[in-house]
Amino acid sequence: MVTPIPTKRGIKLKDIAFTAYTVEDIIRARQFYEGVLGLTPAETFGDHWQEYTIGNGTLAIIAGGDSTPDYYKGRGFALVLEAENLEEAYNYLKQNNVKILQEPQEFPGCRMFVVSDPDENVITFHQLKQS
Repeated sequence: MVTPIPTKRGIKLKDIAFTAYTVEDIIRARQFYEGVLGLTPAETFGDHWQEYTIGNGTLAIIAGGDSTPDYYKGRGFALVLEAENLEEAYNYLKQNNVKILQEPQEFPGCRMFVVSDPDENVITFHQLKQS
């Protein structure tokens, strides 16, 4: 039998925002995802970030190399959680001494920040902007 762990109040999460992979060669990766799997490009950010909408989910591929933040390098995968309130999530995690890898940042359609779990797995907290 698994012993339950006492929980704190936690963070209000809405969904898994998207899944992201780092890739060595984004052109080769796009040829695979678009040419072989037949995915249609959705959002594009420069030449280093490509998103694809799949059903209700989103897959992002991120170019490895110099433009990739160190915390993503060599990881291959990133979990991105949609927070109900990004500021509350950030403050809660900071108060609980969670390692912050990237402070909150603004992007055209969203805001996000990045933390790590005790095993150094990267978790991004994300919030879409209201349109």
